[in-house]
Amino acid sequence: MGWALRSGHRDGTFPVLPSAPMDLSTIAQFVARRSHLWGCYGLTGLLYKGYDALPQLMLGRILPPSAVGLYNRASVICGIPERLVLSQVSAVAFPVFAAKLREGDRIKDPYLAAISHLTVVHWPALIVLALLAYPAVVFVVGRQWTDIVPLVRIMCIAGLFWSPVIPTHQVLTAFGPKHNLLPSLIARPIAALVLCFASVFGLTALAASQVVTSPFQLYVALRSIRHHIPFRWGELVAAMWKSAVVMAFTAAGPAALITLAGFRSDLSIGAALIAGLLSTCCWVGGLWLTGHPLLLVIQMMLGAIEPSSLAQRLVGVGSRLRNRYAAVLSRYQAVGPVQTRRRRLWSYVRPVECRRS
Repeated sequence: MGWALRSGHRDGTFPVLPSAPMDLSTIAQFVARRSHLWGCYGLTGLLYKGYDALPQLMLGRILPPSAVGLYNRASVICGIPERLVLSQVSAVAFPVFAAKLREGDRIKDPYLAAISHLTVVHWPALIVLALLAYPAVVFVVGRQWTDIVPLVRIMCIAGLFWSPVIPTHQVLTAFGPKHNLLPSLIARPIAALVLCFASVFGLTALAASQVVTSPFQLYVALRSIRHHIPFRWGELVAAMWKSAVVMAFTAAGPAALITLAGFRSDLSIGAALIAGLLSTCCWVGGLWLTGHPLLLVIQMMLGAIEPSSLAQRLVGVGSRLRNRYAAVLSRYQAVGPVQTRRRRLWSYVRPVECRRS
């Protein structure tokens, strides 16, 4: 009687061996291959987790415990765009790239398009967070943590170089876990040494070291993926220049508001909300002026959405309020200003039918 073995695959499926008699050599090869895959995944994850925890471990030995808390809070603030954007892309990008590789399709164009779509969202979010760091810190963690505002700005600038790394690692994993492990073995230890050396000079130096380590890790990842996807550096720049222009347009709104406030970045929460609204409008305008491919995707998504019953109710409420306002305005013009002062304000807010009765 035959038997089968199951083992988790990287794309979420479970390959099953056929129910047929197998000798010990076949079983040994199967177990060795699975162990190799699990070992690559485990070592890569260990490198990632260790690198993320290294600054806090080093600060705990060199600086007071309060420094660890400041760095932790700054990391939380800077990680908001990453958790909202990059984490969602990581869950979707790998299955798509893996499916295209299984089908034998070329993934250079999808890879460059993924970088373009990702940077046009992540870069503006980071630059706006850097400009509005003070109100963001006050709103998220409280006014007692305003000392981390310079750290947040430095980390946001360093995060700009991290956006293309996420789809790059997903593509390398789709080619095989060992291809993703190799750049991690090269870049992570060197970046960890730089962080350890910078932590001796304090929090600001530690945050500034990420401006050096993040581009280095990006370069190593791009050099690794060019062995599998032969693209030119000019093609990568062509995929990202529109995102850079959109980022500049997005930063124009908050920068103008900070300039009007006397070059003071300690804006209030209300002013920060206005700056966020301006940045959103500028972001949409930048997409339209540059003709970014994401604009077409947004238009297709909006065109596919049908008006719901809730939206229809809101439109109906707006029409009724507009008609009531028109009736009140016409009655105000009919009675004149003298009689209006003698009347109470709530009498004009009541429905016209009640006043007639």
